[in-house]
Amino acid sequence: MKRCLLTMSLLLAIFQAACSGGGGSSTLPPPVGGFSKSDLNGQYAFTMVGNDPTGNVIARVGVFIADGNGNIQGGIEDVDVGAGDETLTFNQGTTYTINADGRGEITLANSTTGSNPLIFSVTLVSPTQGFIVQTDGNATTSGTFNLQNTSAFTTASLSASYVFDFAGIRPDQTQSFLPDSLVGQLTLNSGALQGGVFDENFDAQLFGPLTIDKTNGITFDATNGSTFGRGTLNFAANGTQFSYVFYVVDGNRLHLMEINSASLTVGDAIRQTAAPANNAGFTGSFAYLLAGASGSGIDTRVGRFTADGNGGLAGITQDESDNGNIAAVPSGTLSATTYAVDQGFPGSGRVTITFADSNLSHNGAYSFIAYMASGTQGFFQDVENGFVLDGQILTQTGGPFTASGEAGNYAFNYSGLGFNNSTPAVGEEDFVGQLKVTDAASNNATGAMDFNAFSSNTGIFLNVGVSGALTLGGDGTTNTGTRNTQSLKTSNSPSTTYRFITYVVNPNTMFILSTNQDNIDAGSMIRQTK
Repeated sequence: MKRCLLTMSLLLAIFQAACSGGGGSSTLPPPVGGFSKSDLNGQYAFTMVGNDPTGNVIARVGVFIADGNGNIQGGIEDVDVGAGDETLTFNQGTTYTINADGRGEITLANSTTGSNPLIFSVTLVSPTQGFIVQTDGNATTSGTFNLQNTSAFTTASLSASYVFDFAGIRPDQTQSFLPDSLVGQLTLNSGALQGGVFDENFDAQLFGPLTIDKTNGITFDATNGSTFGRGTLNFAANGTQFSYVFYVVDGNRLHLMEINSASLTVGDAIRQTAAPANNAGFTGSFAYLLAGASGSGIDTRVGRFTADGNGGLAGITQDESDNGNIAAVPSGTLSATTYAVDQGFPGSGRVTITFADSNLSHNGAYSFIAYMASGTQGFFQDVENGFVLDGQILTQTGGPFTASGEAGNYAFNYSGLGFNNSTPAVGEEDFVGQLKVTDAASNNATGAMDFNAFSSNTGIFLNVGVSGALTLGGDGTTNTGTRNTQSLKTSNSPSTTYRFITYVVNPNTMFILSTNQDNIDAGSMIRQTK
């Protein structure tokens, strides 16, 4: 599962405003696909972030168990609602639904607190993964879930090097909560840390690369480790201790949330297989998706470049929404188009990437750090002055992209910040749904979605039909300014049209970035397998 915009959801609490609950519906097209409730069957690890109407940041990582017949068989979560983290369990006996298009609803009841059940809208990518958004009106959290491999719940299964990306907030010396991003690499051997390195961007102040001490490591929970893959990761660097709770997806991925601290960062760690050792190992075309904070508020970016294997970059394009102000690269003359695989930390997969545009603000200078799990995927952090952004980077393959090649059914999830033109309300918005794309020249996209729009008077919108078009006027990789575009018009009243720039990563994956001034959203579309 591709990483969702955890940074975005956590940072929205800094800029949140009042919202209200409610419901909405619209005319739906017939569901298209081959899914059923039997496709949600097993233990799934999830990771979600967001906030509640009062502005408390919420993060949750955990596990739910589905029986393939529409019943939830229990589970567990670690949740932080701004007042510290706690571990809760889910009851057996609640239910879920899955429609033919992979869309459905999951209800989880908390047996520890006895509070109102949690309700989530989901869309399956496949029987092993999906997108999930909280839609009970009590809060909005958004993220992903993945089928667990229970045989990986051992320290021996996790003896490997992992790259990680943790994003969220932490307090400064005045106890003001500010955006924070950590990307790096660490190595485990039977639970013990063998060292590592990471870069931190805290409120646009850069720290790193910092060496991770060869102390601490991972420990499985004596009660829940063998059943749910729950454990803790502890590491230290430069005199600072970091503590995380984790849930194992499999030996290749962990979901993690920071605990025992006033800070709250959330993210994933993925196994390294063949990280680039030198510039020749980092070659080909790459696409990236970033979200976070800027001096103006919220910032999202999608982009691509080609690395030549010798430290040079070409084919650079980038599209950005900085608090609703859209900017495109290249707008002027590009320079300083370079990258370097860091030789100071052999095996870390650390890569620095820079380019400059003569016609953009803040000198048009862009700087990034990637930690690559392999030559094809990794985590990406923006380190230019005034920004705290992070996300993912993937190789771009399969081009040239065509309408027929991209036709199919897609699960999608995008998140961001919504502005209400009729009121001063500003709030988080999270969308999850399914879209059928055909190879027609126009009107080639139909589907349905559920979403939170906490800047609206309604708040929650369920079963909303959408229609529109994906236009492949280019592949988002040229220097001509041509971009792929996508529009989705809702069928409820009054309708809203959401417009995006789309970067096709490969025949199965697209990154999308909103170009609506009042919707600072970004996310992913992933081809469904049924």
